[in-house]
Amino acid sequence: PASIRSDCCQPGQACWPSDADVEALSNALDPGQSRSLHWLGPMHPRPAPVPMYSPGQQPLFGMNEGLRPVYVQNLTGQLGFSCATPYASEICMAATRNMPVAGWDPAFVVFPLTAAHVQTAVNFARQHNLCVSVAGTGHDYVNRHSNSGGLLIRTTLLKDIDWDPYKRGQHGGDSGAVRVGAGNNFQEVDFSAALKAPSSFVSTGWGATVGVSGWSIGGGHGPFGASKGLGVDNLLEVDIVLANGSLVTASETEHQDLLWALRGGGGSTWGVITSLTLRTHASPPGGFTQHVLVLNGTMCGDGEAQLNKTVDG
Repeated sequence: PASIRSDCCQPGQACWPSDADVEALSNALDPGQSRSLHWLGPMHPRPAPVPMYSPGQQPLFGMNEGLRPVYVQNLTGQLGFSCATPYASEICMAATRNMPVAGWDPAFVVFPLTAAHVQTAVNFARQHNLCVSVAGTGHDYVNRHSNSGGLLIRTTLLKDIDWDPYKRGQHGGDSGAVRVGAGNNFQEVDFSAALKAPSSFVSTGWGATVGVSGWSIGGGHGPFGASKGLGVDNLLEVDIVLANGSLVTASETEHQDLLWALRGGGGSTWGVITSLTLRTHASPPGGFTQHVLVLNGTMCGDGEAQLNKTVDG
């Protein structure tokens, strides 16, 4: 893995946030507001991925209700803590994400509820020269959701689905557009879309709890790629907090260069996304048919050969 950056603030330095600084941050993030990722059961979409061995099939190893705005790592002496056991502490559970590199764990995790909260978190990091990373659902395989000893902005609670952000058909889709929060996953969006009359759909990935945000700006490969385009083809607008703390909208008419960069540039790169506007498509008259294929075996030797043969037909 790449070496950990040394130009960010480290514990013991004058720039490191004091307890009073962290308390002020927490108070600025509306601690009295409800923060919950509780899954209501099989008839409801999952609000976030479920790690292995998580109690009750709930997110964050069961620490899914009564979340606080800020979680702080208990630092003693030199930086070098880790969440090798992901449920060892509250901050480790708050930072739950897929395949982080060992030792790349944050000192602070924040759960914003609004774009203004994200701006507050970014400005806090700027004030204290903290490294910053971003995670929504945490589905990432190349460690873009991680930093060591910095601030992790967890956008999982930025959930909002608006099926009429524009006049219908303005952007060329046969069913209009939808604005979603950076914390929404595809199961939530698909569930909401199915309840519309008439129903519609968006170009999606293959995993139900994959976040719309990271998938869309990372390219966006999925089952509708050939017929409706990749995620980047369906990305119309992005509301994003930049490194200077400003909130801007990248679209075809403003900050066009930023929209171009976001269409494939990947997560934790250009800023902290707060919402996205996607092109939608009318559901076919007969609806969709789901085929489920289960293949048991290994991913090496004969097992890999059998998998490839099955997938390729």
